Amino acid sequence: VKRVLDAGAATVMFPFVQDAAEAARAVAATRYPPEGVRGMAGMSRANRYGTVPNFFATANKQIGVIVQLETLQSVKKLEAIAAVDGVDALFIGPADLSASMGHVGQTTHPAVMDLMAQAVQRCKAIGKPVGTIGGDPESVAQYRATGFDYVAVGSDLGLFMQGARSAIAAL
Repeated sequence: VKRVLDAGAATVMFPFVQDAAEAARAVAATRYPPEGVRGMAGMSRANRYGTVPNFFATANKQIGVIVQLETLQSVKKLEAIAAVDGVDALFIGPADLSASMGHVGQTTHPAVMDLMAQAVQRCKAIGKPVGTIGGDPESVAQYRATGFDYVAVGSDLGLFMQGARSAIAAL
């Protein structure tokens, strides 16, 4: 986490967070002491190589933390995880969630979608932004209709492969 932040990342998403204690460790990894355990680097890209005034005094407030809830157990603990100071948003991972529910590869299975919709409503009730990922425009539209605040469409590798397949097909 330190290397990513020192390189200049403004937000870090932590996968597979299972409970509030793991969420607290994730936040601590993004914070300088005394709020966290992030190592001090006097010269890094994040502080423009030591030229940002008062960087260490203000950096902790500048970092975003998103935690991924990817199992039935973690979704059950949503409120406790979201209540951890420094957790800015949640992300429901549909692939691992569907697998943990016994519906491997069925990210839009009705039971999975129902649980995700319940998670969205719980996030709305506590005022915590929540997002997910859809592999195609149809699933993205379905997730947006469910009320997710943000939805990623595909992944860098998936989009790369889609372009490669299109290029091959054109040949």
